[in-house]
Amino acid sequence: AQSFPGSADPLPWCAMSTVPANRIVLASSSPSRLMVLRSAGVEPVVSPPDVDEDAILDELRAKGADAGTVVKRLAQAKAAAVTGTKQTAST
Repeated sequence: AQSFPGSADPLPWCAMSTVPANRIVLASSSPSRLMVLRSAGVEPVVSPPDVDEDAILDELRAKGADAGTVVKRLAQAKAAAVTGTKQTAST
């Protein structure tokens, strides 16, 4: 599996088969993120994930996770949600 740039850990979005390889998936409902991509000439496939970010943040903060771990786990959870794959706990 491929890895997210700067990471050795494979992310589940790499296995996505419903979106052509040359398309970017925006796993967010943020209008500002969509605007940034569009202003850069990118028309992403918008697929807001059904992820309880607060629950993930609470769990990771209780474990004393650093900011990098928090960002990585949120990204993995969102990727798993939009691709329909299961993620495994690594922290």
